[in-house]
Amino acid sequence: IHVAPEIRDYILAIGRQTREHQATDVGVSPRGIQRHMEAARARAVLHGREYVIPEDVKFLAQPVLAHRLVLTSAAMVEGVSPTSVIEEVLEMVEVPAMDAVA
Repeated sequence: IHVAPEIRDYILAIGRQTREHQATDVGVSPRGIQRHMEAARARAVLHGREYVIPEDVKFLAQPVLAHRLVLTSAAMVEGVSPTSVIEEVLEMVEVPAMDAVA
């Protein structure tokens, strides 16, 4: 299943942003980023495609990444959840423009 360079960069940027987010002590690891890419490939197959689209990446971000975050003590006291961090990260990271795939 093909993952375009733009999609790979998108997945990497999401992972990087979880590590830089002010509410996290520990963000998504390189292994977590790999699993996110694998899950996106699997979703593409399930939807009858031979390529990953940004929607695959976004749809799977919560279930694949949220449990991998370790929040700061301050974030936990403030009631921040890992899912809200992932939502913020998805809003912060620009979605790549993709050319139509024939």
